[in-house]
Amino acid sequence: SEIGRGLAQLHSVAVSPDAKLRDYKKGGACLVIDHINDIHLVAFESSPHTKNHPFLPFYKRALVDLKECMKPRSLPTGIIHGDPFLDNVLIDAKTGALSAFVDWEDVTVGPLLFDLACCIIGTCYREGDDLITESRMIAILKAYAEVRPLTKDEMDLLPRFMRMTLLCNCAWRFKNFNIDHRELEENRNAHVELKDRILALEGGEGQSRVEKVIAMVKSGENGNPVRTKESGHCYRCNVGQGCGIV
Repeated sequence: SEIGRGLAQLHSVAVSPDAKLRDYKKGGACLVIDHINDIHLVAFESSPHTKNHPFLPFYKRALVDLKECMKPRSLPTGIIHGDPFLDNVLIDAKTGALSAFVDWEDVTVGPLLFDLACCIIGTCYREGDDLITESRMIAILKAYAEVRPLTKDEMDLLPRFMRMTLLCNCAWRFKNFNIDHRELEENRNAHVELKDRILALEGGEGQSRVEKVIAMVKSGENGNPVRTKESGHCYRCNVGQGCGIV
């Protein structure tokens, strides 16, 4: 929950027009722009090591949804860390409080939902597990929304953004160990773990588990419901400030 709260605090920082910060179209955010511009696709199709690899048809299919997700839309934007995985988080050993996010190489300005989705896929899976850990995802979402309420569109698009951020990291592993660093043969199939998580989110128990978590958080089954940003309305009653919840 501390990670979710800390990420929301970052996302609440106002971006000055004079700040001259790069946006995701110029870099950062798991290099999502390289996927949008087909840089990875060209590399996969050009390399003799990957042009006939079974990963390629999967990537092409998933890439269509990635591009659709990143089309201009009215999602809240701001400063995003770009890679808020567990290994980029420092926690106070005594208190359990969040001390800091580290490794700001991927920082940029972009859709805040990208960062939240990346945080969930980077903190809510146990090693070797294809299914999200429900309790972790609930904690992240509820703590995040206490600081920055999510819009209805953000909640609805969250599963797709989770698949997209998984794809960015999956493709990085594939390219890194099948083209750039083929000498690391033991890592040649490192991408498979993330590919399996994407597939699990496309249907079956993986998808239903995430949908269940989102429904629980919306309804407040595990406590107060997450509220939408629009007019301060909560998901439970949709009447706003007068409901006594928001």
